[in-house]
Amino acid sequence: MAKRIVILLAIMAAYGWGQIFSDANDQAIYELGKEAYRKKNWQEAHNKYTQILIQYPSLMDLRYERALCLKNMGKNDEAIEEFEEIVATHNSHILSNYQLALLKMQKPAQERSEEDVADAKQHLKEAAQYGFDVIGSIETDNAFSVFRSDVSYILELIAAPTEREKLNIQLIDPFKDLLIPERDLADPTIAEVPTEDTTAVAPPAGLDKQRQLLEAIIQLLIEIEDSLHWDDEDKADELFTDVEALIKHVQEINYEELIDLRNQALEKYDSISQNIQVVRLKRFERVASGIIDEMKQHIELSQFVQVEADYQKLQRHLTSVQKEDVMFVESAKVWTNKGLKWLRISRKLRDAASLEIHLSGVVFGKDRDKVVRQAIVNDEILAQGDGVRDITGAPINNLRVKDIGRNYVKFYYDGVEFDWYMGLDKPIGFVYVEED
Repeated sequence: MAKRIVILLAIMAAYGWGQIFSDANDQAIYELGKEAYRKKNWQEAHNKYTQILIQYPSLMDLRYERALCLKNMGKNDEAIEEFEEIVATHNSHILSNYQLALLKMQKPAQERSEEDVADAKQHLKEAAQYGFDVIGSIETDNAFSVFRSDVSYILELIAAPTEREKLNIQLIDPFKDLLIPERDLADPTIAEVPTEDTTAVAPPAGLDKQRQLLEAIIQLLIEIEDSLHWDDEDKADELFTDVEALIKHVQEINYEELIDLRNQALEKYDSISQNIQVVRLKRFERVASGIIDEMKQHIELSQFVQVEADYQKLQRHLTSVQKEDVMFVESAKVWTNKGLKWLRISRKLRDAASLEIHLSGVVFGKDRDKVVRQAIVNDEILAQGDGVRDITGAPINNLRVKDIGRNYVKFYYDGVEFDWYMGLDKPIGFVYVEED
């Protein structure tokens, strides 16, 4: 890892990467603020950030971190104002929306107004629309505990990413494209802003710089090979991501003295890229498998609303793959079908759990040589195989008596079996069966 950092820093220094401001004094103040922030010297960081933001107000990450400084110093009202200013112009800033909701709900109950609660719900929904795991935060953060029983709101949060997709707005990284200030009118002091489809710098023009780029890429590729050899797949993938950001410059290298070196880099890159795709596919499927396991666990706990949220998370993960990559697309189809299977099971179990059944008696014995098994269900005497009616006498579709024990009845309902014991007011022992 240290070697990788040295290589990348050398390239960054050679081509000016990481230099946000052309003015050395501004850059120095910025670095001092960042260092203070890393050391949790909140007041110092706040002061330095303020100096920079006076000249460059569009630096969203600094505005966000300055707001966090205020929060960490206990100046919550000022922090709220700062976060509100951020989302007023960048409502897709996920973390600012989340912090606003958190600060408003952390107010003492006697100080928290209905408007605060409504604002918090809206900010959480905004964060959910852009892919933040709000459901998980509500489950784990006591500040949001009042929302746990609000089923309609939970369902809104589950649907939030889909609503955003309908507006053709993609999920957004809160810091993507926000670190470098937007170019103000003819402001020459601000560094060139990289866009999503370009690299951070123009291809190096000089022979020495191009040689340095090629040698750095080859060195990184060698490290990737070593990492794959020792099964350190995470490190290999991380290094390869760095190479992907550099390799597009290689095609433009045309010095005759560097052609062999260029071809060596490209051949090694093509060879390793196949192995990295396999690594990424394994990780992709590992994440999908983990989400399926979460769905199963929530089904066992009868947390059916959370299963719906799990499925939405699975869909966001599966649709993140590149459509032109056949391996990932085929894998996504397989995991989509697995997710749909458990979603259907969850919904059937949910429906079964909501059935109104009253078991008032069981007859279990013999009449001469004949075994008698009958049960009084919703004031009607039923035998094995009989359909069940509700208390008004209307048939309950797909519900019938599967078996009768000494003090319980096993029911079958649309692919789900469950037991109902005398004296209980709810079923137990849900089992999903493929066929009956």
